Amino acid sequence: MTNPHRHYKAGERIRLGPESVLEVVSGVVALTILHEDGAEVLLGLLGPGQVLAGHSRDSGCLQIYAHVETAIWVQPWSKAVLQPGFADRLRDRLRTLEAWAAMQARPSLERRLFGILSLLAEQFGRPTSQGEEIAVGITQAQLASAVGATRSTVTRLLGRLRRRGLLIAIRSGRGERYCLPRWEGGGPAADTGPSLQKPCDFAPLHRHALV
Repeated sequence: MTNPHRHYKAGERIRLGPESVLEVVSGVVALTILHEDGAEVLLGLLGPGQVLAGHSRDSGCLQIYAHVETAIWVQPWSKAVLQPGFADRLRDRLRTLEAWAAMQARPSLERRLFGILSLLAEQFGRPTSQGEEIAVGITQAQLASAVGATRSTVTRLLGRLRRRGLLIAIRSGRGERYCLPRWEGGGPAADTGPSLQKPCDFAPLHRHALV
């Protein structure tokens, strides 16, 4: 029997027709959009069990890549909608899109960056003794593309978050992974300065984020 899964190496582009639905079987898929000036913006990462619908060419330069070595399952819409639990996975995908857009719309770059990291911790978090580790590598250049900043600005903001005790950087191979510390009693153990959260913001999904 033919294996229905398609396999991709890290960085390899995934092509998806407008009438198809992709489901991540293993690995991580990145969704980006390429602007006319050549700037590429990260629109989100998808992990196992998450779905992504194909787009027409009129939707702009949306591009899909394997963030790491990845396996996917592609089906036509007509079959995907009949799969058990598909409606729940599609609902979760819409909620993730809305949350990501809400974080990218924050006026402050620091709160924007912390919000994206919080969403990644909620999506790919792995509990450790230090807190919630984002168990997928993401570069400072990718974070910069997600929040609309330069890499040097993101480097400076990450350093500030670390000094405030809101973020821990963990060495992993040739890069580093990020961890959001676990707070006692739902808040920071010590005064870390003004909150990153404003009353009218969409609250980060990460349960340990400041409120």
